[in-house]
Amino acid sequence: MDYLEPLFNEAGFETQKIKIPPVYAEGKTGRVNLICHRRDANKPRLIFYGHVDVVPAEGWNAFEPRQVGEKMYGRGAADMKGGIVGLLLGLTATKDRALSYDVSVAITTDEEVSQASQLRYIARFLEPVKDACVFFT
Repeated sequence: MDYLEPLFNEAGFETQKIKIPPVYAEGKTGRVNLICHRRDANKPRLIFYGHVDVVPAEGWNAFEPRQVGEKMYGRGAADMKGGIVGLLLGLTATKDRALSYDVSVAITTDEEVSQASQLRYIARFLEPVKDACVFFT
């Protein structure tokens, strides 16, 4: 989140890091989410959601990338990171343009299958959530 926050600022967004209480993170501590806004209350809401988890390293050689033919495989190499990069590129390209939406971005931690509690917690930072919503998972 420390890496992403200035990139969203450069794209014209106000940002806020949200510390997630363990009760909303399956007992895990140190979870931080990033909320980014480029608000225009007179327009419908558009919320982008992404996560920056990395699969657990236990049970396999997770820290050794492997090459098969011309392809390279490694822990956390794909998943949601490409989607977040694409989103940042698009938002940066529209930084100085009027948007058709009241735009927010929520970047969370952990696997997408265990996000429900964190999403319930951060919903208050995304209000109103009723007109339009886009989720990356």
